[in-house]
Amino acid sequence: MAFTFASLPQIPDNIRADLLRLAEHAEKILSILQETKAQRPSTSAMVFTRLFAQRLSISINDAGRLLSAFQNLLTVDQETGDNEKTFELIADRLSPDVREQWANKKPVIKSILGLLAADHPAVISFKAQRLSFSYERIFMDVEILTDARPVYTMKGDEILEMIIQHKLVITQHDSNHRNTDIHLVLDARDLVNLKKACDRAILKAKVLKDSLGNLPWVTEILSDDEQT
Repeated sequence: MAFTFASLPQIPDNIRADLLRLAEHAEKILSILQETKAQRPSTSAMVFTRLFAQRLSISINDAGRLLSAFQNLLTVDQETGDNEKTFELIADRLSPDVREQWANKKPVIKSILGLLAADHPAVISFKAQRLSFSYERIFMDVEILTDARPVYTMKGDEILEMIIQHKLVITQHDSNHRNTDIHLVLDARDLVNLKKACDRAILKAKVLKDSLGNLPWVTEILSDDEQT
């Protein structure tokens, strides 16, 4: 049996807090969505996260949760097929002490839902970001350490040779929400080949983007605007 929002007797606390934040800032959110409805979607939701954080004077984390609330609204709307039913379904599952706060913003929230359901770029960007990172492991950071290792005599009382080598340390984030490091030794040839592979990958991405430029959708290189 598939899980549905309607099967929940009450809304989980985290989702409830997100929806009430949406209700609290409903008028400003509607204004922002109207202003940006023709904006170009992005491969990351961060453009909209920063915008909402700045305009609503909330933290980046709370703004990110707000985008999650948009997605939750759309999920419920897909279940009900009607934004009036969506609004009432949520209202019925809110506790009496906050139900009035939600109900008072009904016209504005329904307008917000209408904009979101019309493939608003904020929604498309959020979906693109989620799709981009739907992998078992995600690259987080990298560092190349260079050190020297001595080769001693049998007695260990004299250095006969010094070997300079590199260690590639890759930090990854896994599906269990843990960061782990992978350590790989590199020699000079490996370092050159790694650089060549990176340069080639950057070029391939640009060529692919340019070749898809005339198609009727937005094509972006993930995090291309963050390259330094």
